[in-house]
Amino acid sequence: MSQKKAQKHKWFSLSLCALCAFLWLPSIGAAQTVQFDRDWQLLVDQTGTASIGSLPDNGWQPVRVGLSWNAQFDQLRDYMGVAWYRTRFDKPATPNGGHVLIRFDAVDYFTEVFVNGKRAGEHEGGYTPFTIDVTDVLQAGSNQLVVRVIDPPMDEKDNRARFPQILYNEIPHGKQNWYVQTGGIWQPVWLEIKPRVYIEQLHVTPETSGQVEVEVLVSAGKGSAEGLQEQLSLVVRNKSVTIEFTQTS
Repeated sequence: MSQKKAQKHKWFSLSLCALCAFLWLPSIGAAQTVQFDRDWQLLVDQTGTASIGSLPDNGWQPVRVGLSWNAQFDQLRDYMGVAWYRTRFDKPATPNGGHVLIRFDAVDYFTEVFVNGKRAGEHEGGYTPFTIDVTDVLQAGSNQLVVRVIDPPMDEKDNRARFPQILYNEIPHGKQNWYVQTGGIWQPVWLEIKPRVYIEQLHVTPETSGQVEVEVLVSAGKGSAEGLQEQLSLVVRNKSVTIEFTQTS
């Protein structure tokens, strides 16, 4: 994934509502989304020893994403272990050097994402959304997306033998743990096309003095941070505002 740059701004006389609305403007309108809800296949890896370079061509079966493998297949009702998902998609147009993101609403539990055989990112956590920027690993035309999922087994001995780095007993569980397992990609997946400069996260901290501190995490290409600074300066030039930029790689 490309490196991210964080921008920190201090604003002293701009209303909070106007500030929030303004800061989100660069990422509104230009973003496009493509749902990834069809044409997925699943491969159960009983031994957990397969790798991205050794996946077989046979043994795959059609699967839905947004629903656990346990709920879809009777033979996997109690399955906990490793499984692989795969699908294909065409590279979208990215005008002016935009970003291509794959967003997962939730995958249980540990996820590795590969595009065209290259590792694009990972995530740990069965109930939280996450995003993988795949811009740098895409190729023209058709691209293959492969997702490896580990849902560690309840059996402690089996768990420690196969996945000692992910212990089931140390994973937070809610009441859903009383019911059937929820392994795999159990929430929606979609592709999102963002502009070259977009706001990824925004933290607003008001103070009793009336000052407002805003921390903005910006994903941008080379030279984009300077362009963002110019946009901010232009919009607030008639306001009594102090802006401080702290850029980190």
